Amino acid sequence: MRKNLKNKAFTLIELLVVIAIIGLLATIVTVSINSARTKARDARRKADLKAIQTALEMYYDQYNHYPIVNGWQYSTGAQPWIRCTTCSGAGETTASISQYLPQVPTDPKNNIYGPWYTGRYTYAYYSSTGQTYDLVGQLENTSDPDRCANKCWIYHTPLANRPWCSPCLNNYGYSPYMYADH
Repeated sequence: MRKNLKNKAFTLIELLVVIAIIGLLATIVTVSINSARTKARDARRKADLKAIQTALEMYYDQYNHYPIVNGWQYSTGAQPWIRCTTCSGAGETTASISQYLPQVPTDPKNNIYGPWYTGRYTYAYYSSTGQTYDLVGQLENTSDPDRCANKCWIYHTPLANRPWCSPCLNNYGYSPYMYADH
């Protein structure tokens, strides 16, 4: 009794097809996971900026102005990163916002200052008068409905009422993926 072994083995082509299918499935899963991570980081950015905005409003309620700074402050800088540089109120200190938000959030990537250009993930704050402020970050998800290109976020200071990003009649060339939430 002799068995035919040829019919019981896989051919090279069959193995290559199976390997290709496994590779394709792995690629699809990886892309899906990366997309979910991007959306999760953007959700955190929005929540962070909302928490900071709430703390700024509490600060305003106590001192009748927002923390006044001499230039943009970035989450990549010294901590707490939103602090007045021109403190004038009684009890006001350079760590003033941290009394309302003990851990002032930073961007999940927090890779470089200045969120105005695509690929720079940080938060930025500015208020020269203490009566208005700008608080911005940048989103990773290019199809997020809250990005600047769709909402046409505007400056509150120092270029009051001018749009942040280029799709909104702005010739600064700033990223269309910026997020300001106010």
